Amino acid sequence: MTRLIWLLLGVFILGSCGQGGYGSGAVSEIGLQNIKLCYEQYERLSGKEIFREAEKAYVHVSGSRFGVLFVRGEVGTFGPPSDDYQAFLSCSVFASDDKAEIYYLGEPLKDPLIGDLENAFRVDEGFYDGHVVELLYVREGDKFLFKKSQKFVEPKPPSTLSDEILIE
Repeated sequence: MTRLIWLLLGVFILGSCGQGGYGSGAVSEIGLQNIKLCYEQYERLSGKEIFREAEKAYVHVSGSRFGVLFVRGEVGTFGPPSDDYQAFLSCSVFASDDKAEIYYLGEPLKDPLIGDLENAFRVDEGFYDGHVVELLYVREGDKFLFKKSQKFVEPKPPSTLSDEILIE
């Protein structure tokens, strides 16, 4: 379920990294470059500022694809999910040696500003099948700062009452 949510939000990312250096040096810098690329393009196309709402940015890195998700609260991968979690913007980037290109940019439940979900699904097929690194950035003032990284592991869905019968 959570994997589907990430895919629906178009969360995909650029660059490659080795097993040992999650978020260190070049990888965390490339993540920051993609955050900047996404929010600058969003602000240019929408006329809105993402900084007013988003307090965190998650970046998923898989080969030459990056997924950036701007949120408030905790999605549940670096800690327990927060009750106030809300996604504001999803951005998918493909990188080559000489450039990075956004192939999806959109807010949840709205028409995308760049690309479409159908094309994003085709490009992102197999994104989570291999080694994916997740980077966490926290907004401090007018910047996102790298905080930590980990190998991406799909979060467990929240517990539900679906197996319990409540009688009043």
